[in-house]
Amino acid sequence: MNDKFYIEAYAKYRKKIHDTSFSAKPVPYEWFTLPTQVNGEWFIYCEILKDLSRQLANDINQLWNDIVKLEAWSKVLSSSSYNEKEKLYLLAEFIKPLAVVALNLPHAIRARFIFSLSHICHQANRIKNSNWVDDLPKDRSINFKIMDKKCESWTAYNNFQSQFSQIADNKFDSDTSEFRHRFHHRVPVSVEIGITSLVSRHKTEDNHVAYSIGGTQPISLNKLVDILKDQYMRITQCFKEYQNLVCEQLSEIFGT
Repeated sequence: MNDKFYIEAYAKYRKKIHDTSFSAKPVPYEWFTLPTQVNGEWFIYCEILKDLSRQLANDINQLWNDIVKLEAWSKVLSSSSYNEKEKLYLLAEFIKPLAVVALNLPHAIRARFIFSLSHICHQANRIKNSNWVDDLPKDRSINFKIMDKKCESWTAYNNFQSQFSQIADNKFDSDTSEFRHRFHHRVPVSVEIGITSLVSRHKTEDNHVAYSIGGTQPISLNKLVDILKDQYMRITQCFKEYQNLVCEQLSEIFGT
């Protein structure tokens, strides 16, 4: 395809991007108040909180931004008379890179919550334990069990857990044909056009090997946008509980 084709398509996209139906907003930055001066004991807590909460917000807001962009491209494809070949070019040039990142983000954000709260709660636990020991594992070993152990003594953690369990859950994986796992370890489902995994190997209930022919249908861009919107709303609810947990800590540590 020539440059004119891509430029005209991108111009249509830019017009549609201002016509989003997504009413959700990005999450805030620097939503907490820290003392202007802190002693050495709490300096690390404050710096970790600022750093990790900012990185978490960056990732959540990237998902918001990608959803708005994907919705605009969905409107471009549905309102224009592109044939399948032309759609394939637009998917490769503009849409698929956005979709791949967006489909991975719910799982990545889930991991960001774990990493962030493991560090933040570990530092905040100084206020609850006079015999506090800096025993947090290496970063690459931090997982849900570590977060659970470090955060369980904080009252707001229960509500956080409730919202956290809904991010990148089994339904999301099912609705996206396990995109994240397949993308990293096998062959993922296509977006909008293209059948994948034409032949699949599996074990039967009596432990025999069987082969299935047929393939996995692509996920439509419209459906993808709806799935990601739902995840974003769940993530923002979890972020609110993350804020409440941090505010509980700040109140106990600094009286703010």
